[in-house]
Amino acid sequence: MADAESTEPAEGSARLLDRVATVEEFRALAAAVGWLDHFHWPTIEEALDASILGAVALDADGGAIGMARMLGDGRQYLMIHDVIVHPEHQGEGIAEALVDRLLSRAAEHAAAPVWVGLFASPEAEHLYEQAGFGSEEMRGMWREVGPR
Repeated sequence: MADAESTEPAEGSARLLDRVATVEEFRALAAAVGWLDHFHWPTIEEALDASILGAVALDADGGAIGMARMLGDGRQYLMIHDVIVHPEHQGEGIAEALVDRLLSRAAEHAAAPVWVGLFASPEAEHLYEQAGFGSEEMRGMWREVGPR
């Protein structure tokens, strides 16, 4: 699933690009929302390169104000990760536009129905419920492994 540019706008004046955020964009957005300690920065470039799809929202000056990426096997199972919108632009529909764009692109490339999952913070659950996500009888689980 190759990334390409798009001029499809998010709500407001943001412009969406179909690509994974750069390390610099990712770091700046993570810092803006207080997530710098959520990531292992020495390996983040490799992690970004392993993304299946990405979407970046730019302001009128071309600065990144939002990002989201998709991980997975590219065929049956995908996960949305790292949906980040700069606090100055939250509430403008950018997160919704980023998630919609990833879902649309995944559907365009799907040969069969694809299962898309995500983990949501309590503050963001409403965003994903509005996008059609739910838990029904499933419950996400996770565990860290590796060096600390």
